[in-house]
Amino acid sequence: MRAYLGVLTMKKLVIVFASLIPIFLTGCGVTKSQPNFFNGYWFITGDSRCTQFRPYEYDETFIRCYNSEGEFTDLRYAMTSEQIQKWQSEKRE
Repeated sequence: MRAYLGVLTMKKLVIVFASLIPIFLTGCGVTKSQPNFFNGYWFITGDSRCTQFRPYEYDETFIRCYNSEGEFTDLRYAMTSEQIQKWQSEKRE
């Protein structure tokens, strides 16, 4: 009887840990982009290509994006009013 209970307990543990694997995999290394207010403008940041950003020295409507290793990836233009409205409406849903 005792061995049978041990097998049941082990099966339960395996099931619990197996169900947690997708949660860990989706949470690891995944960053979600989102609007970020900076210098009076909204910019999309937070994805893997823009984990860090700095102002673009020649135009305040742009930012310089960097990945998590500090490498320059791209310039991003500020969001348009239509993009901001769409984001706000999606946020309310």
